[in-house]
Amino acid sequence: MKRTISMLILSTVVLLGMVGPPALAAERGILLAPAYTSLVVAAEEDVSVRVAVVNKGEAGERINLEIASAPPGWEAAFKDRGYDIRGLYVAAEDEKTISFETQPPEGSTGTYKFLLTATTEDGLLQSSAELTIRVEAKAVKEGEMVLTAEFPVLGGPSGRTFEFSVDLDNKTEDDLSFALSASAPKDWSVSFKPSFTEKEIRTISLKKRATRGVDVALVSPNRAEPGEYTIEVQAASGDIRGSISLKVVITGTFELDMYTISGRLNAEATAGKASTVAIVAQNLGTAPLVGIGFTSFSPEGWTVTFDPERLETLAPLERREITISIEPSPKTIAGDYSLSVNGTGLTTSDSLELRVSVATPTIWGWLGVFIVVLVVAGLAVVFVRVGRR
Repeated sequence: MKRTISMLILSTVVLLGMVGPPALAAERGILLAPAYTSLVVAAEEDVSVRVAVVNKGEAGERINLEIASAPPGWEAAFKDRGYDIRGLYVAAEDEKTISFETQPPEGSTGTYKFLLTATTEDGLLQSSAELTIRVEAKAVKEGEMVLTAEFPVLGGPSGRTFEFSVDLDNKTEDDLSFALSASAPKDWSVSFKPSFTEKEIRTISLKKRATRGVDVALVSPNRAEPGEYTIEVQAASGDIRGSISLKVVITGTFELDMYTISGRLNAEATAGKASTVAIVAQNLGTAPLVGIGFTSFSPEGWTVTFDPERLETLAPLERREITISIEPSPKTIAGDYSLSVNGTGLTTSDSLELRVSVATPTIWGWLGVFIVVLVVAGLAVVFVRVGRR
């Protein structure tokens, strides 16, 4: 009996040694930490606060972000590189920094609170942070910061970068640092650079009664509609502000694209016979194309025609099908030939290079066989006559 009990104990010890102690769950923990928990801003001034999302655990976490409460009328969001951020992944014992941004409604005064929360994707961990914003209504002092531009209106096609040279004139008796901002149309981007440098800035320091130049670069969307676009540029230091309206006139882009319907650049034809190839002319620009005519450069003796021969107008993104009739000369020898097709409008052009494989008509093949038969028959007759002699 004692021996049996000893064997059981020994077996248990061996099994526990093989299995080992139970694994411990990885520690988890998240933290939401704004750079500032309370701040004072001027009335109607946009607010941007850096927020660190910290993963204190031993495993990576997917973390959902939310603004749990915000004052009525305030627009608020987590942002990074212009995107609204609703969630992010943070590696173990790491952190990521994003921005909490909010815009107060007009006439806001007093103290306002926001509750920011972070929750793990499985909902087991949550962290919150409270941010207090005190808005003080202040009268803006006009005329103490003046912005001027020698050329406040520029024009050109969409997709371009328009650069304005703007002078900032600090007319106060104080050395001040001014924050630069701009209200631009949707999908436009704006950047600021000190004159003669390549470094982008968002603030600029000016001595009292000093003037300094800033290059304002406006990048228009690739497919911006033709028309006038106004951008308001502002420099602000507390209650001292100045602004200027810059205007861009988009004239539209002109781009003609020609391609075959089949997607292939080869065609087949028979000498002396007409065959057809269908191509498409498309306007990839943002402005209408006018007076597009079609021409070709083909081997000597070929006849090439287009239906239609001309497009009076082609609206942006519009496509029109063109039928090309290709008739090689009857004397064309079988083989591959190059055919250039050109479309030319008043403002743009495009071309296609087609490879045409030409075959000879079947009747010529039979004619060749008939000639060979005649020659063979003639030779046979000659040999017979010679043999009799």
